[in-house]
Amino acid sequence: MGIIGLLCLGGLSVVSKPAPAKQAPVGIVVPHHDMVAAARRAYFDEVAAQVQPETIVIVAPDHFDQAVAPIVTSQQDWETVIGTVPADRALIESLNITVQADSFTSEHAITSLLKDIKQSFPSSKIVPILINRAATYEEVTALTKQLYVTCPECLLIASVDFSHTIDVMVADLHDVAALRGLFAADAPQLYREAEVDSPESLVALVTWSALHGAEQFDLFSHTNSGFLSGTVSGEMTTHIIGGYHIGSAAPQAGSITFMMAGDAMFARGVHERFQRDATVFESLGQRFFWGADVALVNLEGYFTDTVDKELWQADPPQFGFHTAYVDVLRYLRVNVVNVANNHAGDGGASAFGDSLRTVAGAGISYIGDDTDSTKASVYTKEINGVKLAIIGVYTHQGFTGLRETIEQYSRAGYHVFVYAHWGEEYAAKSNEIQQQMAHDWIDRGADLVVGIHPHVVQEVEVYAGRPIVYSLGNFIFDQGFSDETKVGAVVGGAVKSGELSVFLVPVQSYLSPAVLEPTLYKKYRDTWAAPWQVYQSENGYYTFDLE
Repeated sequence: MGIIGLLCLGGLSVVSKPAPAKQAPVGIVVPHHDMVAAARRAYFDEVAAQVQPETIVIVAPDHFDQAVAPIVTSQQDWETVIGTVPADRALIESLNITVQADSFTSEHAITSLLKDIKQSFPSSKIVPILINRAATYEEVTALTKQLYVTCPECLLIASVDFSHTIDVMVADLHDVAALRGLFAADAPQLYREAEVDSPESLVALVTWSALHGAEQFDLFSHTNSGFLSGTVSGEMTTHIIGGYHIGSAAPQAGSITFMMAGDAMFARGVHERFQRDATVFESLGQRFFWGADVALVNLEGYFTDTVDKELWQADPPQFGFHTAYVDVLRYLRVNVVNVANNHAGDGGASAFGDSLRTVAGAGISYIGDDTDSTKASVYTKEINGVKLAIIGVYTHQGFTGLRETIEQYSRAGYHVFVYAHWGEEYAAKSNEIQQQMAHDWIDRGADLVVGIHPHVVQEVEVYAGRPIVYSLGNFIFDQGFSDETKVGAVVGGAVKSGELSVFLVPVQSYLSPAVLEPTLYKKYRDTWAAPWQVYQSENGYYTFDLE
C-alpha cells in the first residue's frame, strides 16, 4: 500500500498519512570538542538532508583572546582535506564587524567544524565570527539582528563546548541550567547561568532563532567526556547538540540544582598564602560552582575593614577578614553563604551587620538571622514550580530546634534542606545529639540534612529514605595538622518533584581549594558514600524517592 495505509476500524476506512517531514532548523548548536566529532557529523548530515543553505554563519568563542575588538570576522577562504570552504565576502562586507584574519589562525572553535561543513554542505559559504568575552549582551544581540536583516535565510551555527569544570558529576549538574535555558529559549538566563565556553554564542543562537519564530529546541545528543572516558576528575567537557525549529519554546519540568560546601575561612594561614600567591583559588577556579542554582558555603567569620590579626591567635580565635575577600566568593561564583555559626558574630553586633551588608552588596544571599548569628533563617528559591527552602541553623547550647519552621515550609510545598552548624570539632563520627536532631528534622519534613563545624568529614546516613551528611569538613581553611582536616566534601545534586539526586565531591581544603586527583578522589568518595551505594543510579547520582 506504499506510504499510505488503509485501516478498517469498526467498519470505517481510515487513511493514515505519514508524519510530515521534519522542518529544518534555523539555528543549531554543536561542539568543537573532537571527542564527539562523529555525533557532530551525524547531526550535520541530518540537517543537510533538510536544508542546503547558501551561507552558514558560525559564531564561536575567542578562546585565546586574539581579537582586537569584541566581535571579529575574517574574509579568507578555508582549506580542508576535502576542498575549500569559501567565505561569503559580500555578506561580510555588509556587516559592521572588525575584520581580523590572524585571530582565527589557531581558533579550533572554527577550524574543527570546517571539514564536516564541507562534507555535509558542499556548496555553502561561511561567515566565521569570533565573540570575545568582552562583548556585551547588547553588542551580541545587535549583531544578530543585523544578520537577520541581511541574511534571514542563512543557517546559524553556534560552536560551543559546554561545561568545562573539573569534576564529572559537577559538569553533568551544570548542564541542567544550560538545557533549561535552551529549551526555554531564554537568552538572558543562558548569558547569566550557563557554564559554557561562550555564553555569548548561545545568546546569538537564541536571539536569531526567536527572530525567526523558531523557539522549539530539539535535542540531538548530550554527552560528557568524563562518562565517555571513565574519568572522575580533571578537565571535563560536556557536549550538547541540537537545533531550533519553528514553534514555541517548551520549558522543561522544574528542577533546582545545588552545591553545598563546608567552612570557608579567609584569616590566618589562608590570608598569608593569598598574600604570597594571588592565584591560590584558581586551582578550583570559577567554573566549579558556576551553573549551580544554589552555591552555598559556610562563612566562618565576618568581613571587616579593620582587621586585627592578633585576634586570629586569640583563644578562642576571632575570624575577621578583609572585605576584599568577598571578591573571592564572587570569583568562585558562590551565591549563598551561611552565617549561622560560632564565628560570624566574633566582631559583635555592629560588625556582624556590616559584614552582612558587604555580602549583600556583592549580590550574595545569606542564611542566618540578620541580627543574631545564633538564630536560624531560611533561603528560598523557586524554578518552574519546584520550591526549595534551605534553613541555616547554629545548634548552640540551649538550642530548642526548628520543627515548626520545617513543618511550615514543608506544608507550603517546599523541599526543605537543613544546613546545620553542630557537632564536636575533629570528631570522626557524629554524636547521638546530631543523630537525634537529624532524624527529628526529617520526621518533621526535611528532605536533606547537611552538617558543618567539625572541620572533618563525618559519615553519611539514610534515615526514612532521606540522606544525611553529618559533616562536610573544611572547604577553605588553614588546618594542616592532620589529613582529615586537609580534605572536605562538597555535596551537589538536584531536587525536583518527588525526587532528590545527590553526589559527593572530595576536595583539598588546606589553604588552596581544589578537586582531588582521581585516585584519592575515588578512595574518599567511595568510602564516604558507601552507605548510599544501594541508591546509586546509572548516571552516578544517589537518587532518593521523596514521594
